[in-house]
Amino acid sequence: MAVNTTSRRVWNYENPARTSVIIDATSTTYDFGEYGAEVQKWTMGAMENKVLPYYIYNKRTPILEDGKRMFSTFKEMFNPTTAQWLVWILGKVTEDGGGANVHTIEPLDSGYQYPLTIRHEEGGGTETFEQMVSSWCVSAYGRAAHGNPFLVDLEFAYEQYEDHDDEPQLTTAPLNAGHADVSGCYRGMPTVTYDPDGTPDVIDWVVKAEFEIKVEHSPTLNGDETQQTVYKEEFEPVNLTLQGVSSENTFWDKFMDRTQQDWEVAVYKPNTSYYIKMKFVNCIPVKITKEGEILKGFFLSTIYLKAEEVTATFTHENETNFDTHYLGEVP
Repeated sequence: MAVNTTSRRVWNYENPARTSVIIDATSTTYDFGEYGAEVQKWTMGAMENKVLPYYIYNKRTPILEDGKRMFSTFKEMFNPTTAQWLVWILGKVTEDGGGANVHTIEPLDSGYQYPLTIRHEEGGGTETFEQMVSSWCVSAYGRAAHGNPFLVDLEFAYEQYEDHDDEPQLTTAPLNAGHADVSGCYRGMPTVTYDPDGTPDVIDWVVKAEFEIKVEHSPTLNGDETQQTVYKEEFEPVNLTLQGVSSENTFWDKFMDRTQQDWEVAVYKPNTSYYIKMKFVNCIPVKITKEGEILKGFFLSTIYLKAEEVTATFTHENETNFDTHYLGEVP
């Protein structure tokens, strides 16, 4: 971008849905979040022209046919400063209000949500950019680990592609994600509890939590292959992996007994006032592995779980125009 030479993507909600909103040089756009040392690359690869080879009986060289155009998904990795990424994958957000400004995010069971227009421009003042219209988040990987900022990697499917011949280059700098008063990204050290609706037990030895949320999607290509329609369908079981050094047998007993319960993973900003608490509902233990040095006494334990769904509560640092910056289900 002319005002952003860092070669990263920006976005804005589509309202009405399925309509490009980054359409002129001064269009309002937002950053995804912050970019730490681990986030050093962006990938293009958002579209592919399928080329099909055909052969005739007296030639070994192929005749190439321009086949169907494929709208492949693309990913964006960043350190979030808000909980918007969870709204994008789950689909339903509720402003609870009240003095604590605590809000909820849940899976959307019916209807559809607001998609995003996502733009990438190369740094250095060039006019090369790509823009994906009507982008839907179809998977979200998250990692909370000691010594690192909280990290997410989102995958998007989109409906229409635009390039530098379709829209002008941006001249207005992107705003902070979700119109937030940026107080840094979330800390990586997770706070993990199990059975948070009963008597919460804090698991203080967990130093890394990883999870992956996926939703099935079906793309339907139109006749001239200039765009497609994306339908978000059922959520897959959610994978949750916890890792740390433990010398107790509590979780081995849960594994052997096939105990099914809720787990909660929370990440906080440095001031601890702002957080995201993700509840993994009805987790079933899949397996437990341990590795370590012989005769040393402690082992690195890894617990693998599958959950039926994820719900979340979060606080947001700027309540101004909440319903503008946290768009869930289309009414």
